[in-house]
Amino acid sequence: MNQFTQRHYQALLGYLKTNLRSGALHDGSRLPPEEALAAELNFSVPSLREAQHLLEIFGLLTQDADGGYRLSHDVSRGFTDIFSLMLLLNQLKYSDVHRLRRSIELQSIPAIIENITERERQMIYLCLARMMASEHGDRRADAEFHDLLLTASGDQLVISLNRA
Repeated sequence: MNQFTQRHYQALLGYLKTNLRSGALHDGSRLPPEEALAAELNFSVPSLREAQHLLEIFGLLTQDADGGYRLSHDVSRGFTDIFSLMLLLNQLKYSDVHRLRRSIELQSIPAIIENITERERQMIYLCLARMMASEHGDRRADAEFHDLLLTASGDQLVISLNRA
């Protein structure tokens, strides 16, 4: 990312933060038309499009079928991309990711115990039963088990990190 692109990306990010804090925008809000937003941010429409595309890559924006953008909370996709890239660059090992996941799960247990519903408890037990019944472990049940545990915690950051 060159300095020119970075400046536009940061300006758009600042615009989003300001409008989220004020309540003018929320998750799912549609951004203003490109011409109006580019004029407000004082840069060209092509520069705005590049900045929007970068935020889309990070999971902060989604593009509608008509080309407009909406705010999105799918940052787990951005985490996934970063973790994948770090693994490919040998900057991170699978054992590191596993250790991080395990640490997050252990720290989430108090919140899980507080917030778990009877339905979630039953679903967790079913996943455990499938995992134990499988000779070599059921990877899908394992993934579902971890997702259910962390979803029960209600901690959105933990949930996003786990899904990444």
